[in-house]
Amino acid sequence: MISTCPLSVASAATAALLVMFMAVPAARAQSHTPHPAAAPARPADEHLGPIVHWHMEKKTDALSGESSTQPTGLKFVAGANGKLQGLVTATAYCSRNGVSVFFLTDVSDGDSKPSFPWYSDDSRGDDEQIADVRLRVDDRAVHVAQGFPDVEGHQVYTNTLGLLFYEPHTAERAVNDQRERVTTGLPALDGLVSGIAKQAAENNAQTWQDNAAGPLSDLVNARSIRVELPVTTFDPKPLLDLNPQDPVLHRFVTDCNAKFTR
Repeated sequence: MISTCPLSVASAATAALLVMFMAVPAARAQSHTPHPAAAPARPADEHLGPIVHWHMEKKTDALSGESSTQPTGLKFVAGANGKLQGLVTATAYCSRNGVSVFFLTDVSDGDSKPSFPWYSDDSRGDDEQIADVRLRVDDRAVHVAQGFPDVEGHQVYTNTLGLLFYEPHTAERAVNDQRERVTTGLPALDGLVSGIAKQAAENNAQTWQDNAAGPLSDLVNARSIRVELPVTTFDPKPLLDLNPQDPVLHRFVTDCNAKFTR
């Protein structure tokens, strides 16, 4: 099942902001205020332009009651005519594989729902959906990474895209996991099979690593990480700078990285 509805990375505040901002040009867009009777004001500059400004946001699962806090940044996306065509919410997550940055795109009611150009890569040996994303770290050459959608059960949220900045031992762990799963019960044969599996796993891990957004050290040390989001319904495509030295994001990423360096 494929859905364009936002997952947990969305919020009621984001939806309210979207309704208020989409009908007016970027230069005169009105910002959401917590009280419905309050007079709207011009949006803060941090919501305009390519640079993401981060803040910590608490999200609570309505069913389980469990809460988590992640760095989040909101950007409004202007079209070629200067009017706002949508918004992008960026959220960072720390996992056993590094830091993933998810981008949630949305538009006002009645407009074409945003999506990314998803496709399946037969060479990967699975049916997972991926999308090519151009990004550039500082002054390095442009790198094409593979982004992935948010998935919950059998639902694929096609208006979300995630990029992984992997921790250094992820590839090694993947190789060991794959090698340990390949056994025949015959020690002599297992040695041969294990060697073949290890080589295949190493090749797969290298390909996977090459297709990631980059190592976690990039997110820790870089001054700028510019990402071109290939949203199929946005013209021009949003260009966002993750602003990795932003104090909020930098502290979160540094704390996550410390878990892998102890």
